Amino acid sequence: MRLPALSLKHIPSGWNQPDGMCPVKVNRRGRRARSRPDGTACGSIWPGIALAVLALAAAAPAAAADAAHGQELYDSRCGGCHSLDANRVGPAHRGVYGRKAGSAPNFNYSTAVKNATVVWEEKTLDAWLTNPQALIPGQRMNFRVALAEDRADIIAYLRQQSGK
Repeated sequence: MRLPALSLKHIPSGWNQPDGMCPVKVNRRGRRARSRPDGTACGSIWPGIALAVLALAAAAPAAAADAAHGQELYDSRCGGCHSLDANRVGPAHRGVYGRKAGSAPNFNYSTAVKNATVVWEEKTLDAWLTNPQALIPGQRMNFRVALAEDRADIIAYLRQQSGK
């Protein structure tokens, strides 16, 4: 059985579509189809929307690290062994950002850290907080920060306290 093609006159009165919209109608094969008031076919807008969202996500900068949250994390997770201004179980951290590993004054570093060529910057601090042993085998710190966001916040705080 063939169905007649429907035109916009078959749309109930009062159902007005703004220009460029695609009302749904049944085509000759009995399938739902969309067309504009001028009769031209229109496709789904979802692929275009998805493409736009992906483009925006790729172009958007990564979320900025939060130094204030980093201070809270530093105090709660690092503060047991470290201080900004005093050597404790671990070395003092004020000025650590941009400093060579094993170079804080008056701290007894492991041989591995003393001999390391690492300079504490964003990437190296992230690697250190992710897995210290992988970055400098033989070091003595056995603590990790699992979440990348938390590491970024702690690093932002240390960078701020280093004046950089």
